[in-house]
Amino acid sequence: KIVKKAKEMDFEVTVITNFTLCTYEDIRLLKDLGLDNLNISIYGKDSDSYLRITGTTQDVSELREKVLYSKQIGINVTVLSAGINSLYPDLLDLQEWCRKNELPFNLAFVIYGKESGCQLTETLSEDEMIELLMRDTKVDSSLVGNTVKKRSALDFCSAGAHTICIAANGNVYPCANWRVTV
Repeated sequence: KIVKKAKEMDFEVTVITNFTLCTYEDIRLLKDLGLDNLNISIYGKDSDSYLRITGTTQDVSELREKVLYSKQIGINVTVLSAGINSLYPDLLDLQEWCRKNELPFNLAFVIYGKESGCQLTETLSEDEMIELLMRDTKVDSSLVGNTVKKRSALDFCSAGAHTICIAANGNVYPCANWRVTV
């Protein structure tokens, strides 16, 4: 209902999801409603990794199939994962899979469960981040010399001005990462 209403109001709509409850019928419905972008979180290269990171079981191969199906029917898909060092080998695998399937890949450094977000405490090292960035030009960062160029929030933040996030319970936030109810 939210996607339908937002599209009727001429919004650009991006859904950020872990895809665990999404069926192929749901994917087709999102396409039919005119969804602009679908950002799908995948935490690990296989079910064991996913369980270690999230504490829940998930068939990662099924998630990947749904990602490819979404792309195949014409939805703009981006794969997201957590930028944490214990997931680093999985990130390299996931990034390679995205490259082979011509999918954008990006990292999140804040993870949300239900309503509360937590800043990741075991973030990637600078060397790990540089390796990921050097391997994939689609990661939204840039290098200056051998260091990751830091950007201030003013360089790219459109929270509340051009973006909003509507949670499943109806709460509205300036963006997916800034969880202050507006």
